[in-house]
Amino acid sequence: MAILYNRVLRKSPKNKSVKYYVTPKSIKLLKLRDIAKEVAKNETLSPQEVEHVLNSFVESLQTMLLNGYSVRLGDWASFHITCSSEGAETMDTCRPSLIKTVRARVDFTKEFRQNLQNAEWIYAGDVHTTD
Repeated sequence: MAILYNRVLRKSPKNKSVKYYVTPKSIKLLKLRDIAKEVAKNETLSPQEVEHVLNSFVESLQTMLLNGYSVRLGDWASFHITCSSEGAETMDTCRPSLIKTVRARVDFTKEFRQNLQNAEWIYAGDVHTTD
């Protein structure tokens, strides 16, 4: 397994000098159907059955988050809602109308983050894809 990267010329956010930076390059956007086919290779379920389960999972995850739950997915990641708001002088004036942004956040486990740190990186210019 390896992560592809490109070299991109950008201005440094610190001192405005122009430098090359490494940026990850995605090979292809995989959709739920693609993931279902991959999972089905190792299961007794058909790709269509796996896709149905994954669609149900996504809907359930969204419902759980919108109902105020945090969700942990095994040893991989947890999902939860965050927000930023304007400050209020008193508890009584602190209301949802002060919320500026709401986001869903994914926090990956220490093990997965370590795997990312140890991943091999290959320059995308050295790889030829057929997609």
